[in-house]
Amino acid sequence: MEPLNCVADVKDDRCEIWGPIQGPDWIQGDIARALSLPMEKVAVKHDFPLEEVSDEKAFTDYPYEAVMISKQIKAPVQVVWTP
Repeated sequence: MEPLNCVADVKDDRCEIWGPIQGPDWIQGDIARALSLPMEKVAVKHDFPLEEVSDEKAFTDYPYEAVMISKQIKAPVQVVWTP
């Protein structure tokens, strides 16, 4: 089973997020609001989840955590939530 995971790289003027994200446009809007950035400055690079569609991958909490840590430490970060 694939754990929830996300890589985020937050810069002053943009943000990139990678992961098995089910609702990329929803997460893009949520992160853009959280960082006070225009939506076009938030890139969500998603791949298809390895397992069946999961409701957990539709939530913004694990990408949000990666984004906030990356913003704080000013470096790319990967967050992995194990079951």
